[in-house]
Amino acid sequence: MSRRWWTVDLRSREVSERPLDPHAALHGGRWRTVRTLLDLEAATVDPLGGENPLVLAAGPLAGSGYSNANRISVGTKSPLTGTVKEANSGGTLAYALGRLGVAGLTLVGAAPDWVVLVLGPDGVRFADAAPYLGLGNYEAAERLWNDFPAAASLALAGPVAEYRGLLAGLAIVDTDGQPGRLAARGGVGAVFG
Repeated sequence: MSRRWWTVDLRSREVSERPLDPHAALHGGRWRTVRTLLDLEAATVDPLGGENPLVLAAGPLAGSGYSNANRISVGTKSPLTGTVKEANSGGTLAYALGRLGVAGLTLVGAAPDWVVLVLGPDGVRFADAAPYLGLGNYEAAERLWNDFPAAASLALAGPVAEYRGLLAGLAIVDTDGQPGRLAARGGVGAVFG
Protein backbone atom coordinates (compact mmCIF):
# COMPACT_ATOMS: atom_id res chain seq x y z
CA MET A 1 0.00 0.00 0.00
CA SER A 2 1.55 3.30 -1.04
CA ARG A 3 0.04 6.64 -0.17
CA ARG A 4 0.80 10.30 -0.82
CA TRP A 5 1.03 13.23 1.58
CA TRP A 6 0.18 16.74 0.44
CA THR A 7 1.52 19.94 1.97
CA VAL A 8 -0.56 22.93 0.95
CA ASP A 9 0.87 26.42 1.42
CA LEU A 10 -2.26 28.57 1.61
CA ARG A 11 -0.29 31.81 1.32
CA SER A 12 1.55 30.99 -1.91
CA ARG A 13 -0.98 28.41 -3.20
CA GLU A 14 1.83 25.94 -3.76
CA VAL A 15 1.29 22.25 -3.19
CA SER A 16 4.01 19.70 -2.63
CA GLU A 17 3.51 15.98 -2.66
CA ARG A 18 5.62 13.25 -1.15
CA PRO A 19 5.12 9.54 -1.38
CA LEU A 20 4.85 7.46 1.75
CA ASP A 21 6.27 3.98 1.48
CA PRO A 22 4.06 1.13 2.73
CA HIS A 23 5.70 1.09 6.17
CA ALA A 24 5.26 4.86 6.63
CA ALA A 25 1.67 4.63 5.37
CA LEU A 26 0.86 2.30 8.27
CA HIS A 27 1.59 5.17 10.67
CA GLY A 28 -1.53 7.19 9.99
CA GLY A 29 -4.23 8.95 11.94
CA ARG A 30 -3.26 10.30 15.34
CA TRP A 31 0.34 9.09 15.05
CA ARG A 32 0.89 10.94 11.76
CA THR A 33 -0.85 14.07 13.07
CA VAL A 34 1.29 14.27 16.20
CA ARG A 35 4.52 13.36 14.38
CA THR A 36 3.90 16.08 11.79
CA LEU A 37 3.11 18.71 14.43
CA LEU A 38 6.27 17.77 16.36
CA ASP A 39 8.40 17.94 13.21
CA LEU A 40 6.98 21.39 12.39
CA GLU A 41 7.55 22.57 15.99
CA ALA A 42 3.92 23.62 16.21
CA ALA A 43 4.19 24.04 19.99
CA THR A 44 6.36 27.13 19.46
CA VAL A 45 4.06 29.11 17.14
CA ASP A 46 1.32 31.65 17.79
CA PRO A 47 -1.88 29.56 17.74
CA LEU A 48 -3.73 32.28 15.80
CA GLY A 49 -0.77 33.13 13.58
CA GLY A 50 -0.22 32.18 9.99
CA GLU A 51 2.56 29.76 10.90
CA ASN A 52 0.28 27.42 12.86
CA PRO A 53 -0.05 24.27 10.73
CA LEU A 54 -3.25 22.29 10.46
CA VAL A 55 -2.79 18.56 9.90
CA LEU A 56 -5.47 16.18 8.62
CA ALA A 57 -4.45 12.52 8.67
CA ALA A 58 -6.49 9.54 7.60
CA GLY A 59 -6.00 6.16 9.19
CA PRO A 60 -3.87 3.58 7.37
CA LEU A 61 -6.90 1.64 6.09
CA ALA A 62 -8.91 4.70 5.00
CA GLY A 63 -10.73 4.18 1.74
CA SER A 64 -11.61 0.61 2.63
CA GLY A 65 -14.82 -0.93 3.88
CA TYR A 66 -13.34 -2.00 7.20
CA SER A 67 -15.32 -0.95 10.25
CA ASN A 68 -13.95 2.22 11.89
CA ALA A 69 -11.13 2.49 9.32
CA ASN A 70 -12.36 5.78 7.89
CA ARG A 71 -11.75 8.23 10.68
CA ILE A 72 -9.82 11.48 10.30
CA SER A 73 -7.39 12.97 12.79
CA VAL A 74 -7.16 16.79 12.82
CA GLY A 75 -4.45 18.57 14.77
CA THR A 76 -2.92 21.98 15.35
CA LYS A 77 -1.80 24.23 18.19
CA SER A 78 -5.03 25.15 19.90
CA PRO A 79 -5.86 28.82 20.39
CA LEU A 80 -8.18 27.74 23.20
CA THR A 81 -5.65 25.83 25.32
CA GLY A 82 -2.28 27.00 23.92
CA THR A 83 -1.24 23.37 23.57
CA VAL A 84 -0.93 21.06 20.58
CA LYS A 85 -4.27 19.28 20.22
CA GLU A 86 -5.76 16.51 18.13
CA ALA A 87 -9.40 15.79 17.41
CA ASN A 88 -10.71 12.65 15.77
CA SER A 89 -13.87 12.43 13.70
CA GLY A 90 -15.93 10.11 11.59
CA GLY A 91 -17.71 11.14 8.42
CA THR A 92 -16.65 10.68 4.82
CA LEU A 93 -13.44 12.72 4.54
CA ALA A 94 -10.95 9.97 5.46
CA TYR A 95 -12.71 7.55 3.11
CA ALA A 96 -12.49 10.07 0.25
CA LEU A 97 -8.80 10.73 0.95
CA GLY A 98 -8.09 7.00 1.07
CA ARG A 99 -9.81 6.48 -2.28
CA LEU A 100 -7.49 9.17 -3.72
CA GLY A 101 -4.46 7.36 -2.29
CA VAL A 102 -3.82 10.31 0.04
CA ALA A 103 -2.78 9.64 3.64
CA GLY A 104 -3.42 13.24 4.60
CA LEU A 105 -2.40 16.83 4.21
CA THR A 106 -0.73 19.64 6.08
CA LEU A 107 -2.03 23.18 5.62
CA VAL A 108 0.59 25.85 6.24
CA GLY A 109 0.64 29.63 5.86
CA ALA A 110 -2.34 31.94 6.01
CA ALA A 111 -4.31 32.61 2.85
CA PRO A 112 -4.95 36.31 2.22
CA ASP A 113 -8.61 35.43 1.52
CA TRP A 114 -10.80 32.46 2.34
CA VAL A 115 -10.42 29.61 -0.15
CA VAL A 116 -12.04 26.32 -1.01
CA LEU A 117 -9.55 23.49 -1.47
CA VAL A 118 -10.69 21.03 -4.11
CA LEU A 119 -8.83 17.74 -3.75
CA GLY A 120 -8.79 15.27 -6.62
CA PRO A 121 -6.72 12.58 -8.32
CA ASP A 122 -4.58 15.25 -9.97
CA GLY A 123 -3.84 17.15 -6.76
CA VAL A 124 -5.21 20.29 -5.15
CA ARG A 125 -6.80 23.30 -6.76
CA PHE A 126 -8.09 26.50 -5.19
CA ALA A 127 -11.53 28.10 -5.58
CA ASP A 128 -13.00 31.32 -4.19
CA ALA A 129 -14.78 30.83 -0.88
CA ALA A 130 -16.57 34.20 -0.87
CA PRO A 131 -19.98 32.73 -1.87
CA TYR A 132 -19.98 30.53 1.25
CA LEU A 133 -18.87 33.04 3.88
CA GLY A 134 -21.40 34.01 6.53
CA LEU A 135 -23.49 30.89 5.98
CA GLY A 136 -24.12 28.20 8.53
CA ASN A 137 -22.50 24.85 7.88
CA TYR A 138 -25.65 23.21 6.51
CA GLU A 139 -26.42 25.97 4.02
CA ALA A 140 -22.76 26.20 2.99
CA ALA A 141 -22.65 22.43 2.48
CA GLU A 142 -25.77 22.53 0.31
CA ARG A 143 -24.26 25.23 -1.89
CA LEU A 144 -20.91 23.42 -2.10
CA TRP A 145 -22.64 20.20 -3.18
CA ASN A 146 -24.40 22.20 -5.92
CA ASP A 147 -21.21 23.94 -7.04
CA PHE A 148 -18.99 20.83 -6.82
CA PRO A 149 -21.34 17.95 -7.73
CA ALA A 150 -18.48 15.47 -8.24
CA ALA A 151 -17.28 15.93 -4.64
CA ALA A 152 -17.05 12.79 -2.53
CA SER A 153 -16.86 14.63 0.80
CA LEU A 154 -16.80 18.09 2.37
CA ALA A 155 -15.07 19.59 5.39
CA LEU A 156 -16.08 23.08 6.47
CA ALA A 157 -14.31 25.56 8.74
CA GLY A 158 -17.67 27.20 9.45
CA PRO A 159 -18.84 30.54 10.80
CA VAL A 160 -17.10 30.26 14.18
CA ALA A 161 -13.75 29.99 12.43
CA GLU A 162 -14.69 32.93 10.20
CA TYR A 163 -14.93 35.23 13.21
CA ARG A 164 -11.88 33.54 14.77
CA GLY A 165 -13.82 32.00 17.63
CA LEU A 166 -11.72 29.91 19.97
CA LEU A 167 -14.20 27.03 19.94
CA ALA A 168 -14.18 26.57 16.16
CA GLY A 169 -14.09 23.10 14.68
CA LEU A 170 -13.94 21.36 11.35
CA ALA A 171 -17.38 20.08 10.27
CA ILE A 172 -17.17 16.94 8.15
CA VAL A 173 -20.09 15.54 6.20
CA ASP A 174 -21.60 12.20 7.08
CA THR A 175 -22.84 9.53 4.68
CA ASP A 176 -26.03 11.57 4.15
CA GLY A 177 -23.96 14.56 2.97
CA GLN A 178 -24.74 16.60 6.09
CA PRO A 179 -21.95 18.37 8.05
CA GLY A 180 -22.83 16.62 11.29
CA ARG A 181 -19.40 15.24 12.28
CA LEU A 182 -17.14 17.66 14.11
CA ALA A 183 -13.42 17.62 14.82
CA ALA A 184 -13.23 20.32 17.45
CA ARG A 185 -11.39 19.26 20.58
CA GLY A 186 -9.36 22.26 21.70
CA GLY A 187 -10.72 24.61 19.04
CA VAL A 188 -8.78 23.16 16.11
CA GLY A 189 -10.73 25.03 13.44
CA ALA A 190 -9.90 28.51 14.66
CA VAL A 191 -6.59 28.45 12.80
CA PHE A 192 -8.52 28.84 9.56
CA GLY A 193 -9.24 32.47 10.50
